[in-house]
Amino acid sequence: MKTHLVFLEIAKTDLRAAKCLFCQKLYPQSVFHLQQSIEKAVKSFGIWNKIISETEARNAVGHKAWKVYSKTLSGFKKKVVELEKFLETSPRLKKVRFMKELKLAEMKNNLDNFQRMSLDEYGWDASFSKKELKNIIKEIDRLKAKLRRKITVNVNASEKEIDDFKRRFYEFLDTLHEINPSIAGKLEKSKNEVGKVTPRLMIDSLKALIEFLSRFIVCSISLFYLSLVFSPHAIRTRYPEDSSPLQVYNDKMPLVQMLGSFIRITKETLENLDYVYASKVN
Repeated sequence: MKTHLVFLEIAKTDLRAAKCLFCQKLYPQSVFHLQQSIEKAVKSFGIWNKIISETEARNAVGHKAWKVYSKTLSGFKKKVVELEKFLETSPRLKKVRFMKELKLAEMKNNLDNFQRMSLDEYGWDASFSKKELKNIIKEIDRLKAKLRRKITVNVNASEKEIDDFKRRFYEFLDTLHEINPSIAGKLEKSKNEVGKVTPRLMIDSLKALIEFLSRFIVCSISLFYLSLVFSPHAIRTRYPEDSSPLQVYNDKMPLVQMLGSFIRITKETLENLDYVYASKVN
């Protein structure tokens, strides 16, 4: 079995342990196993995405699952900046509709905002208030609902729309060919594939792609927030610092009060990871 799938299976067993311990009101143990489930899920996703190596998952990342996201955001932002600079030197390519729809400036701004939400800002001793935890849960659920609505939207494609798509795609490929003639062979293959597109095939492909991307985005955002909230609890739940974990993790603690919702979100996230890994789109 591939390593990312092994990590996912371990994440599922940790989640089951967290649920059982939560029902028994063994809160520090439940939080610890939920943190472990999230950590394994993040490492699984990171390895599958080739963000981290198996060695990094075992050593460098450790209990700080946030490191995977820090590396991802930095790398993705770098690619966006590089593409932006490249388009500045290629006026014709910049005018192609596909390029305009990327909205690079907006994408870069969102990445900057996301990077500011780091553990460096909150500190490893930070604890979220009940209001903050509720807002995180609300944001994850809002995103899922928004993406589900997009999936259920009727996708239609007429012959005219297919022809328009092909025309724009060919224009895009021709522009790339002018920039780099050495990729002519690959472009010709792409043109042949696009030439076979029918309205039915386009609709089915778009629906599959939307479903895949929606689940992929939900996994990314959910794991980001979950790792942000739970990474600091890998040690605290097991060892006494100023006080015993048995005293700290009680039914008055905001995290414990919201633990049921976080267990639900983690379960849904692991199910989405199953789908993403098994999808034929990726």
